[in-house]
Amino acid sequence: LKGRAVLPAVTATLVVVNLAVYLTMVARGVPLLEPSVDHLRAWGGSFGPWTTHGQDWRLVVSLFIHGGPLH
Repeated sequence: LKGRAVLPAVTATLVVVNLAVYLTMVARGVPLLEPSVDHLRAWGGSFGPWTTHGQDWRLVVSLFIHGGPLH
């Protein structure tokens, strides 16, 4: 029974972190519905040449960057 409670907690945490990052991006001037590629890169979106040449942190950070509410 304990294992069952962990999954919803992890899922809820991921949802909250994703929402917090998205709202922070919007609060800092990223367009609500259609952020540009430049905005996404600036916030840590994965971009092959940068990711493979020293910015490997983008692999994790990009998991929390979203290109709009439908994404």
